Amino acid sequence: MNTEHFVDVFQDMIDHIILAYDPIVGIAPNQTGGEKPYAMYGSFKQVIRRLAEKDESNEFKFKKYPLIILIQDLKEDHNKVTNGYKVRPRIIIFDESKQDYYPDDRMTNIVKPTLQRLYNLLLDELFKNPYVNLGIPETIDHEKTNRLNWGTSNPSEDLEDYLDAIDIQFGDIVVHESLVENCILETNI
Repeated sequence: MNTEHFVDVFQDMIDHIILAYDPIVGIAPNQTGGEKPYAMYGSFKQVIRRLAEKDESNEFKFKKYPLIILIQDLKEDHNKVTNGYKVRPRIIIFDESKQDYYPDDRMTNIVKPTLQRLYNLLLDELFKNPYVNLGIPETIDHEKTNRLNWGTSNPSEDLEDYLDAIDIQFGDIVVHESLVENCILETNI
């Protein structure tokens, strides 16, 4: 795997998450699965534009959610890491909701069964990635925010769909160019 850019590490994690979240069932041409969650990266404006483009396509307008996005621009610090770099990525997990849902409906129908499951899979994949040096999943440095009724209720974001989300801001993640044994991140890096 190419680890030169964090987007490649992100895509590798997404490929593994898809296998766990939406396994392929059946035999071609009648097989299902292997698509969700959808993923993309870019600035928030670029993501919004790509979602709007999907709305215009009969093929893709129903292939948007659940969605995991890696927010760009992403600073990669190469100064203090030998054969690698440090990043502090922001990743947001979205799923469609309903306009008339109350917070308890959102937690029961969207956050717990879908968003929390994807959040847990994301942390597991980040931990299992052989190019990332972290520690155990409970110690992955990050802040998690449940964002209920994001989307059309938040005009500054210009999201056209009714969405709920988990917004994750990670602390320092060290990515190495070669395989490493996963161990606890040294605080002096």
